[in-house]
Amino acid sequence: MATQPTSLQAARKQINALQNTIQDLHEMVEYREKQLRDMANEAKEKVSALEIQVGGSHYKSMAIQPVEYILANNLGFVEGNIIKYASRWQSKGGIKDLEKIKHFADLLIEDVRSKQESSGNTECSENRAQVGVKFNPSAFLAKELAAK
Repeated sequence: MATQPTSLQAARKQINALQNTIQDLHEMVEYREKQLRDMANEAKEKVSALEIQVGGSHYKSMAIQPVEYILANNLGFVEGNIIKYASRWQSKGGIKDLEKIKHFADLLIEDVRSKQESSGNTECSENRAQVGVKFNPSAFLAKELAAK
C-alpha cells in the first residue's frame, strides 16, 4: 500500500505538469493570434483604397481606374458617373450601363441648359468653368419635383 500513494502522487505531478503545459500552450496561441491580428491590421492600413474593390474586380483590372480619372480632373457627380459607366459597361453592366450613361448625359444637358437660361448665356460652351456647371443633385431633384 505504501507504493500506491507514491504512484498516485507521481500521477498527480504528471497531471499538474500537463495542465501547466496546456496553459502555457494556450497563452502562446493567444499571443501568436494577437501578433497575427496586429500584422493583418498593419497590412490593411498600408493597402491603398484603390487596391480594394467591394463587389468585383471590373475596376481593379483597368490601367486607370475611373475614380482616379474623376478625382484628378475634379469632375462632378454626373460627369463622374458617365466616366464610371463608360469604363465598365463591357465588363459589368452591358446595355444597362450604356442606358445609364445616356441618362446621366441627359441630366447634365438639362442642368447646363437650365444654368445657361438662368444666366442669359445661350452660347454653347464646352468649358464647364465658363458655364459654371457643377451638378447639384439636391437642387436638381428639388426642381424636378417642383415641376411635377
